[in-house]
Amino acid sequence: MALRIADRLHNARTWQFVEPENARARGQETLEFVAPLAAAVALPAARDELLHLSLRTLRRTRPTGRRGRSRLGAEERDRSLRSEHLTHTLLHRALDALPERLRERYAEEWSADLATLTGTLQRIRFAAGLQYSARQLSSTPRS
Repeated sequence: MALRIADRLHNARTWQFVEPENARARGQETLEFVAPLAAAVALPAARDELLHLSLRTLRRTRPTGRRGRSRLGAEERDRSLRSEHLTHTLLHRALDALPERLRERYAEEWSADLATLTGTLQRIRFAAGLQYSARQLSSTPRS
C-alpha cells in the first residue's frame, strides 16, 4: 500500500505536464481516495503533500479562457501560489489542532470545501476560520 501511495505522490509532482482533463481527474481521485488512504496507513507527510498537490491541480486546471489555458501572468501566478501555500498551511494547522480521531474526517471535508471556493480571498478566509473551528471541536467534550 505504501508503495502505491509513493507512486501516486511521484506522479502528482508531474501533473502540470499532463493534459488538464487528465490532471483534474487524477487530482480529484487523489483527493477523495489516495490522500485518506495515506492517512489511514500512517503516512501523514504523504497525505499532506497529496492534498496540497491535488488542490493545486484542481484549481490550476479549471478552464479559464481560450482552450482552457490560464490567462494569469507570472506575477499573478506567484501570488496565487503564495496564497495557495498560506491556505494549505492554515488548513494543516487547523487539522493538527484537532484530536487524532477527527483529523481524517475533517481533512476530507475541509479540503473538499476549499476546492469549491474560487476566489483567493475566499479560500484564505475559509482556511483562517478553520483555526477557530478546530479549537471549538477540540474543546468539545467527547460523547
